[in-house]
Amino acid sequence: MKIVFVHHYYRNGAASGENTIVDAQIQALKNYGHEVILISEDSKNITRSWLVKLKTEINWATNYGNNPLKKILKIAPDLIIVHNLYPGFSSRWIQKVNIPKIYWLHNYRFFCIAASFVYQNQECLLCAKKVSYKSLLRKCADGSISKSLFTFLRLKINRKLPERTSLNHWVSLSPKAKNLFFRTSLDPNRISVIPNFVSRCESNQYFYSENRWVFAGRLTPEKGILALVANIPQSIHLDIYGDGPAKEHLESLVRTKPNVHLKGNIDRNNLS
Repeated sequence: MKIVFVHHYYRNGAASGENTIVDAQIQALKNYGHEVILISEDSKNITRSWLVKLKTEINWATNYGNNPLKKILKIAPDLIIVHNLYPGFSSRWIQKVNIPKIYWLHNYRFFCIAASFVYQNQECLLCAKKVSYKSLLRKCADGSISKSLFTFLRLKINRKLPERTSLNHWVSLSPKAKNLFFRTSLDPNRISVIPNFVSRCESNQYFYSENRWVFAGRLTPEKGILALVANIPQSIHLDIYGDGPAKEHLESLVRTKPNVHLKGNIDRNNLS
């Protein structure tokens, strides 16, 4: 099968887990004999010039970013897998391609300015059906007025975004995330759950313990890690691997949790 991946790479950092998953999926599909072609953009190519950044944000707000349509038609794939369009890709091309298309839902960017359905460390579905002006007043996009404005305009101006309406299927990463998408305008019958994965352990030795847990991922409130640490029983030993904006809050929480340990980042190859 010939498969096209469309992905805008984030800069390395707290959000770069999506980059890792894309690369892992491509390699896994190639290992199974599929032909995979990647069409990508990269945030590191967006210069520090305020003019370039402004143009990128305007293109995102109006949905007139880069268009991969010509490349896709030339390749003529059997399947298109889209992971991330933000901030450089347009989504207008999606409705013009009569090829099966799957979108990997890493976050809630289709509906939420913060892309997380979280406000002040609490679940917030205010914009699940329709983006609210309150999200703009709250500066939900990283506390930035400009970023919040451009994302708000995208969701407000482009009411029928192709990524909401013109996909054959969507993939959610967990049952909880899928249930949240049920609260939006997406067709629940076209959402499947496929968790992120790591390579099979070469030693084929697996260990299971009811009292020893491991969390590995980006440290953000929407991951549920703050609630987990706050409520974990003393009988459970928890090791936390990763980094992110909630790290400082976690460091404060674990001071009274001798059974919880922050381990920092870990190489993905060691997760298995």
